[in-house]
Amino acid sequence: MSAELLGTDMSEKELDTKIEEIRVGYRIKLSYHTHRSDRSEKGFPDRFYLGRYGLLIRELKTDTGIVTPEQLEWIAEFKRLGLDADVWRTADLFSGRIDRELRAIGVRSPFR
Repeated sequence: MSAELLGTDMSEKELDTKIEEIRVGYRIKLSYHTHRSDRSEKGFPDRFYLGRYGLLIRELKTDTGIVTPEQLEWIAEFKRLGLDADVWRTADLFSGRIDRELRAIGVRSPFR
């Protein structure tokens, strides 16, 4: 398979767009994205998804993107509090992980 088919050349913005399409499909109405990271705390996660059945806090990265120590610190602190915080990469889109995790917090529909 080509890199394009596997998504390995997908940008973080393209990954975010695909994730948003999935989110809407599961009727997760609340999603927050920091658009000006230069005005936020260093390392603060990219996305918060609040669905009927839970909250996901995710840092988005390409398959080759590097997670910074500050990003790891934020994720670790959210996890310490019992929150579901992690990193999603392009490979997670194609493996079905992102779909599964969004489905788990979204409205469960017999049609999806």
